[in-house]
Amino acid sequence: METDRGIEINVTEDDNAYLGYEPLVNGGENITAGQSTPVVEYHNQVSVDLDTLEVDVSRTSSSGPTIETFDAPDQLDRGNAGTVTVTLNCSTTQVIELDFEVTGSGSGTSISLDRTLSVTCVPN
Repeated sequence: METDRGIEINVTEDDNAYLGYEPLVNGGENITAGQSTPVVEYHNQVSVDLDTLEVDVSRTSSSGPTIETFDAPDQLDRGNAGTVTVTLNCSTTQVIELDFEVTGSGSGTSISLDRTLSVTCVPN
């Protein structure tokens, strides 16, 4: 007996992926320290609800501006979008690279995505 199982992988732009990623700020754009700012949006383009959406926002470097808080949806229904907001802290104007790691799951489906976005933190 012989079996041939094929697998097909398609690479697409972030905004057209199953879990779409769309930056809401341009790379390097200014974010005022202490203000909650919408920075990225995720789009559920899978045919199921993502009952669990785990988003982690961190900085790629241990120096420079810090992340005071971030807020992200904990689920994402099919066809909907969810926004991630970030509040930064800095005493001088500095560039920070934010790392976004997200995993969504629901109805036997699991999707992971990791992206980096550069923004500039400016003091309040």
